[in-house]
Amino acid sequence: MRLLTLLAVAIVAPIAGLAAPACEAPSYRRGEDLCNQYKSPPKICTPDPTVTVEETAKRAYQFYKAFVVDGDARTMFSLIDNAYIYMMAQHPGHNNVPVPIPSRSKLLSTGLKDFVNRHALVHPQKNLTVQLHNAEVRANMSSSASGFPKSSDVPGEQFEPRQTATSEDYTPDYAQSLELSPARQRLVDDIIALYSCQPTVERVKRYTPDCVYDDQFVYANDRYKMAGQWFALPKLFKASINESYQVIRSDDEMIQFKNKQSWTFRLIPKTATITGLVSLSLDPATKDSDFMQIKYHKDQANDKDYSHEGLGFTFKKWQADNVVKHMDAPELKEFEQDKYSAKEHVRKYGTGTEQGAAPKKDFTT
Repeated sequence: MRLLTLLAVAIVAPIAGLAAPACEAPSYRRGEDLCNQYKSPPKICTPDPTVTVEETAKRAYQFYKAFVVDGDARTMFSLIDNAYIYMMAQHPGHNNVPVPIPSRSKLLSTGLKDFVNRHALVHPQKNLTVQLHNAEVRANMSSSASGFPKSSDVPGEQFEPRQTATSEDYTPDYAQSLELSPARQRLVDDIIALYSCQPTVERVKRYTPDCVYDDQFVYANDRYKMAGQWFALPKLFKASINESYQVIRSDDEMIQFKNKQSWTFRLIPKTATITGLVSLSLDPATKDSDFMQIKYHKDQANDKDYSHEGLGFTFKKWQADNVVKHMDAPELKEFEQDKYSAKEHVRKYGTGTEQGAAPKKDFTT
């Protein structure tokens, strides 16, 4: 699908060249935290050993999303434990009204002094935004290290595979391709058919309504936008031929294959052959069914991953958001309701290198 906008490469190239990763929100130096001001610190000052860093980061991200992104006060306050309110009530300048402590907060029981310090009291919202931004980054990294969610209820953004490569050569060797079960082979066949300008409603249904498609030129964050991309391909290309592919990973989380595709333009008598790494994150609810579905489809053409920042990404998202608006394919009506599917804000990494939560892997063997 990355070829959908190859006609615009001459325009995008100088823009992408100017794009630079947006800097992360600043991290404030730790001040004198409130826990150290007590002779007998409240229980919330003691980290709960049963709560992992990953749990804390994810809960912090939920709080950040409710507070900063959605403005959802009800959800925001539901994530604040009464133990935190109790501690603030005991701090000088507050009425010393005891508040019961039913339990320790999973949000604030780890790294509390990053959230409650002198600067936090003077500029509470600014400090909270900064700290929860950092918590989101940690959540992104932890999800990359510990695997994808086990539930299908969470949006596709949480199933993003992150990886960089030791080489940008993704030339497939079909003879070395992993053997797949019939159900998995049918899924790969459908995806190859989509790449080959053969879209159908049934093939697009290989994706969940809240799926994400992510490549060099497109970021489509629901199935309606993705359908617009697939059904647009035959209008732009006279032919698209799969030269070869090689499945290199097949497990409960993902099917991954190297792909080689040749594209012939309709308006320009030219054929372009491109290789890439295709990663299909599987829907947990259908991974063992006869009709498997995809939560996240990533297509990488070089050794870098995507930072999801800068002017280049702005173009990617704009392109996906707007192409579908100008499509008249009747098949798209089948997916109109998908534009209301659950979404999360775009996860940003600052860079497409290893430092952007994208471990380096060797795909040459």
